[in-house]
Amino acid sequence: MSSQTPDISVGLLRCDTHAAWFGALMAPHDPLKFRTPVPFGPGLRETWLAGGVHMFHYSHYSDPTRLTAPYAGGFRIAKVWDDRDRATAEVFASVFTERPVVCDTFEEASEGVDLVFIAECNGDGSDHVELATPALRNKIPLFMDKPFAMNLADARRIMALARECETPVFSASILQYEPETLRFRSRLPETGGADSGIVSGFTSHPAGLVHSVSAATTIFGGGIREVRALAAPGGTIFHLDYAGAEDRPSSGVLIRCGEAKYRWTSMVASAYGRDGAIQGRILHDYYCQAGTVDIIEEIRRMVRTRAVPGKQRETMEIIAVMDAARRAEKSGSPEKVEEVEA
Repeated sequence: MSSQTPDISVGLLRCDTHAAWFGALMAPHDPLKFRTPVPFGPGLRETWLAGGVHMFHYSHYSDPTRLTAPYAGGFRIAKVWDDRDRATAEVFASVFTERPVVCDTFEEASEGVDLVFIAECNGDGSDHVELATPALRNKIPLFMDKPFAMNLADARRIMALARECETPVFSASILQYEPETLRFRSRLPETGGADSGIVSGFTSHPAGLVHSVSAATTIFGGGIREVRALAAPGGTIFHLDYAGAEDRPSSGVLIRCGEAKYRWTSMVASAYGRDGAIQGRILHDYYCQAGTVDIIEEIRRMVRTRAVPGKQRETMEIIAVMDAARRAEKSGSPEKVEEVEA
């Protein structure tokens, strides 16, 4: 592991899959514990093996302690809290070299630290306003795992509180940072200007849809004006319409949801234009995504400078598109994307 001295203490809310993913790259820990059986305990719902951390982070056959991505380091998981099962938090805490304090409340875990991290891989963000409030009131920088919020109204409440408390808050999908996604975007000129695109993603649940929408805005750009939904066997197809905006796909972008029962995270995209088409993987299966490290570095800069990373408007637009997608899925009619502030 890196010898970098931890200097940023973290209060971590929810010991979810992403907590283990990020924690393995942020803080000193015992890598071999990721390869050992989980201690027996009925009802332990979230552990490092449930998230496959050993497969993503420590998959070198000849060296099971070698990370597959650069170790960011410089963080110390100081406090942890989980609302579903204290035993889950205890198991999670046992991974780290300096064992975190297991807290009884999220308010306790949001005090006396340099950063609060709300880790939530499979949630819908419906309680993020509640969970974010103590950290922001305490003027502690906050990283909010995706989705930032359940809806645009909640996202605005969080942003308003952050401005009132003069405290930075940051949220991101790995699809906004993953090198394979960015490389795909850099190839769009090969099409002669993309007229249409496709993102093959996960389900229409907010935890999955946020990745697909993030991929679409990262690759093809923001400015989506309208969303249509088509229910299909086993999933939903969303059409993102740019309404003729310049330098955007004139025929829009399709998001195909739920076409496979994904165990892990492989995603692909396509783009079509007058000079041809390109297709490619934008998120890999079974490796430690380098985009996670880039997000961690953004978090580090935010804590040290108290400056907000420059993706706030993009984050708000993603939630606005998801709102419109949810309405379109229910109504069966095209739904407008609400304008968001910078």
